[in-house]
Amino acid sequence: MAEKQKNAVGVRSISSYFGRASSSQEDTSQNPKKKQKYGRDRHRSLQQAWFTEFPWLTHDAENGLMKCKLCIDSKLHNVFTRGKSDNAPKKDDLLKHAKSRDHRAAFARPSLQEDMKSATTTAYGKIKDTTVALMRTVFTMAKEQISNRKLPALIDMQISNGCQALNPLQDGSSQLQYTHHESLDDFFLSIRTVIERQILSNVKNCPFKIYAAQLDEATDVSNLSTVMVYIRFVNCDGNVESHFLSVKELSACSAGEIYNAVSLLLADKDLDVGNLICISTDGASVMRGQKSGVTTRFKDVNPYLVANHCLAHRLALASEKAANMVPYLVKYIRDLNQMGKLLNFHQNC
Repeated sequence: MAEKQKNAVGVRSISSYFGRASSSQEDTSQNPKKKQKYGRDRHRSLQQAWFTEFPWLTHDAENGLMKCKLCIDSKLHNVFTRGKSDNAPKKDDLLKHAKSRDHRAAFARPSLQEDMKSATTTAYGKIKDTTVALMRTVFTMAKEQISNRKLPALIDMQISNGCQALNPLQDGSSQLQYTHHESLDDFFLSIRTVIERQILSNVKNCPFKIYAAQLDEATDVSNLSTVMVYIRFVNCDGNVESHFLSVKELSACSAGEIYNAVSLLLADKDLDVGNLICISTDGASVMRGQKSGVTTRFKDVNPYLVANHCLAHRLALASEKAANMVPYLVKYIRDLNQMGKLLNFHQNC
């Protein structure tokens, strides 16, 4: 009798479980929003800013098609001459078309180049003041380390304070619609390009045409190895300038990989290795090895190169050795390490 009751309870529990599962499926089917939450059509529409960024883009609103004016005038046959649907458009499609063979061939025509230049100048002239004000705002945010999500609030505050240049962003009369915090990547890329171009121009126009580099290899918490490159030179006023140049990802923390990455970087920036007079690195054998270190490899290319052990790294090593000779500091460091181990032990329990 007891066994029959247990079987009955088991059957009811199983049936109730599958009953709940089927009911949840019915609720999902009755609510179409759950299925369309991550759908293609969500928050995707034709952006007005694309017409400024891609002056060749035209929109056939009656038929719902996006077309390329350049390719049509050149009598080419591709997706954008026939018309691409404006249903859930993607900016990637426009970028791919701009890099396509047909579009580049059409753009190479002299007459079309003049037309595109005129159209771009006209489009930019309409939003010049708004673009400059917005770029200044973004640049200030980057310098002051303000969160990207604060951009809409900063724009509203400036408009409230009487900044007329930003009014088109609020009333929608401008084609420039970069007010969302996720759109700041385009501005940061433009600002980075301008600053980098200015730095490289100053290096190439400096009186002695020479420069120095500082290299530092690091591995982050995700086990990704990178090398950071800084550049130092004497400007036309006789003052020494130091700037961050770039960071390169490494496939391995070897001397050959670091040397190749830095060499390709200097070549990409059009910086002659023959004008590199000094390299400053840490004291690791990968960097300063006498046989195959990074500095040794650069000396093979430029025999007049001076390899310098970074003063900041030397100071850190000297401070560590000096601290080990002071009993109070030795005890202090030992107590801190024990406290850290104790905290880690409690967190793992």
